[in-house]
Amino acid sequence: MHHAPSSCNIPRSMTLTELQPGAVVADRFAIACLAGAGGMGTVYKALDQERGRLVALKLLSDALPEHADRFAREARILAQLEHPGIVRFIGAGHDAVAGAWLAMEWLEGEDLAARLDRGPLALEETFALGIAAADALDAAHAAGVIHRDVKPSNIFLIGGDPGHIKLVDFGIARRDGPTRALTRSGTIIGTAGYLAPEQINGEPLDARSDVFSLGAVLFECLAGRPAFAGGRMVDVLARTLLEEAPDVCARRDDVSRALSSLVARMIAKDRGARPESGAAVANALRALAKEAAANSASPGEPGRREAISSCEERVGSIVVAEREAAADAASAQTVSADADVARRARLAAALARLGGRVDLVAGGRLLVTQKEAESPEEQAVRAARCALALGPTLAESEGAAKPRIAVVTGSAEVTGKPPAGDLLARAVALLAAPAPVSGVAYVDDVTRALLGGRFDVRREPAGWALAGERAIGDDARWGLGRPSPFLDRDVELRQLVDLFEECVEEGLARAALVTGPPGIGKSRLRHEAMQRISGIRTSANATPAVWAGRADTGAPFEVLASLIRGARDPSHQPTSLGQEFVDLIDAAVEARPLVLVIEDLHLADEPSLQGIERALRAFQDRPLFVLAFGRPEAHERFPGLWAERGAQQIHLGALSPRSTARLAQDALSSLDPGEVAALVERAAGNPFYLEELLRSASEGRRDELPEAVLAMEQARLVALPPAERRFLRAASIFGNVFWRRGVLHLLGEGGSVTLAESALATLLAHKLVERRATSRFPGEEELAFRQPLVCEAAHSTLTAADRARGHALAAAWLETVGEQDTRVLASHRGWGPARK
Repeated sequence: MHHAPSSCNIPRSMTLTELQPGAVVADRFAIACLAGAGGMGTVYKALDQERGRLVALKLLSDALPEHADRFAREARILAQLEHPGIVRFIGAGHDAVAGAWLAMEWLEGEDLAARLDRGPLALEETFALGIAAADALDAAHAAGVIHRDVKPSNIFLIGGDPGHIKLVDFGIARRDGPTRALTRSGTIIGTAGYLAPEQINGEPLDARSDVFSLGAVLFECLAGRPAFAGGRMVDVLARTLLEEAPDVCARRDDVSRALSSLVARMIAKDRGARPESGAAVANALRALAKEAAANSASPGEPGRREAISSCEERVGSIVVAEREAAADAASAQTVSADADVARRARLAAALARLGGRVDLVAGGRLLVTQKEAESPEEQAVRAARCALALGPTLAESEGAAKPRIAVVTGSAEVTGKPPAGDLLARAVALLAAPAPVSGVAYVDDVTRALLGGRFDVRREPAGWALAGERAIGDDARWGLGRPSPFLDRDVELRQLVDLFEECVEEGLARAALVTGPPGIGKSRLRHEAMQRISGIRTSANATPAVWAGRADTGAPFEVLASLIRGARDPSHQPTSLGQEFVDLIDAAVEARPLVLVIEDLHLADEPSLQGIERALRAFQDRPLFVLAFGRPEAHERFPGLWAERGAQQIHLGALSPRSTARLAQDALSSLDPGEVAALVERAAGNPFYLEELLRSASEGRRDELPEAVLAMEQARLVALPPAERRFLRAASIFGNVFWRRGVLHLLGEGGSVTLAESALATLLAHKLVERRATSRFPGEEELAFRQPLVCEAAHSTLTAADRARGHALAAAWLETVGEQDTRVLASHRGWGPARK
């Protein structure tokens, strides 16, 4: 808006109908030159003939009512504000020729956006700018004004000095109170990348909304890149809603954790976690600036900041839906996005029971994520269920044609929230195809793999189409879509069948808990066991009844409700779900043996499990067989589950190398012995991993580790404490073999050696890593990952910044201990920020 004198020489193509130099507006302002042109106004450099000073004279360039209202509002607001950090109001009025005008002080210098084009600010410059901008915002807030568009181009540096700033452009500012981000047309205004989440969602705004925007500005000043970057506006909005910005201290060595924490709190999604005012921000920055100055003046050598930060990449799933082709507003700098709060509320209510959170982003697109961090498999399952519910809900609530829906899964740099920006671009690419014929939504390859046999996913020309969820018993996983040999599970299968036969022959209640990690073959064992059990007949020639149920959200009595959903008379209205469960079992076991099959035990709710235990006790002398499947963490959540009822525990371990090799050869006969051996090592005895590796091999990607495998292996690492995960990330920089002091070097001098040693002890106890008897480097303790897949998974969770810096430091450390292999050193130095 306000420029240095050279800005009068703007290109002719930018000008509108110009006032010529010497023209006088309102009998007071003599035009010097055109300084700039925007969406609703033009700014001239002019001389205030009454007071002999230069001014920025802003003229309304069109007659649109909303622009006239905004122009008049800016004049009213500026007339009420007086602060050294806010552009000074000179006057406003209407000229018969020039129309509405607004005069402000003329500013010499450049805006912050122009300065950031040349690179990030120095630390002391950022402190100075942040304090000045926060003080100015606090003055506006004290006057009841929310700026609503704080961004680099609206922070002007007087004389180019970041410590001497002026806030400009109050065109979309509002008085505080019940302020919403909505204009009269129902669109959000502001600038993508700096808008607070509540602005995007059309919720009431307050001072903390401006605090968010200033936090995004400070992040950019320090990191040299936006906090929420994206190729298109819709991607930026999605990142703002769903992704946490990375720690600034992971981007820059001289940024303290305290400053990084302050910026993180300013751009928190929940406004309750942000500083409450500009004054709070200014005071915090002053204290940090004083501390930084004292530290820089202290004698002694400054310590190196740690190489491997606390940031990491995580896997998440999102659902994206649109009713019609979304407009690509990549060139738009100011957001104009659909924010129909009522529509979102309807959909939110429909998806809440499935664990979905609904957001609206630009172009009328609808975004659904999970409210809580879960394993990749569980996220994909919940996302698929949300997609299946979304189709009919959208059609029913809006009377629209079949919507286009996509479900995608992948990783991105996040802390605590599912990733969205890059995933959104992938989802939009899927949405470019016509709606699927045989399903409700498209899913990407990663989601398809994680869903396994639980969902009906069909191949269409445009991609994988999600058709529905299969019932328990129809969802066993088959290798590459066809039956595969059932290997290495004969003992477990015999245990289950024998236990059921004892239940029938002796007339006694029995229970079995089958646990194992994701992808290890629990569903296949359940399928084989139920086929055998279903064919067993009693002395009265009766076959067993089977009730199957799943745990999903952990809601009270969820498992019981799932078990009895198909067993009761729809007209029957029970007064107590627990009592109904007992009554139904009583009636069922009177006629024949009853098998209760429970899936995802680790997600079950306590009341349901207590109800099943009561049934085992009440019908201990009846043919009731409870068969539950889940992950090992079920034992942690429910220690001693049904132990008093004699429940038998079965743990599924890895397949043997021989069986893994046989499965590989059976599925893909073209593999040579070397390729089979490589697959066996990578699969680590996990049937799911093997299937995905075989799929990649069959598609010509034999050296590529499938994303779905990485996602599942990452889920194992997420269960570890942060210090252990960070140690593994640092170790993975070296590869399968690493050295204790090398890892400590990557963790940095600022890290705790005691904490790192404790993390190593935990990893050794969990058998994720192991000590080696000898070392390539004398005097250096050498260790190794027990499975290469763990190393690859840990490496995949490194952020781009940590990966590049870590490999550079690893190369430097290896040189100091005598590494002579130039190929090893070159491989580390070849890792740049763009490589992954």
